[in-house]
Amino acid sequence: EVKTPMPPPLPSEWPRIPRRTPNGPHKMYCGGFHPLHTDLQVRQVVQSVGELKSIAVMPDENGKSTGHAFFEYKDPRVSAVAEVVLTGIKVRGTRLVCKRM
Repeated sequence: EVKTPMPPPLPSEWPRIPRRTPNGPHKMYCGGFHPLHTDLQVRQVVQSVGELKSIAVMPDENGKSTGHAFFEYKDPRVSAVAEVVLTGIKVRGTRLVCKRM
């Protein structure tokens, strides 16, 4: 059984995590976010499934979000759950695609 703790309600209370996700067997990709989504909004969506170990929201050449993020959960078992839960949900009119790398 995988238990996912509820994240703190305020972003200022979220724990600090690395903003770079190294390659590895548990690395995840999620795309389809609107470019106007902030890093915090993207993090809020992906951490709704489980506690994050790291996250990297990919910027374009001007530093703005491209709508793609790479991340890893502290509990690798959550990756399979996230792939099913996040894929297909609509955020601001577009559907997300989430998969293990």
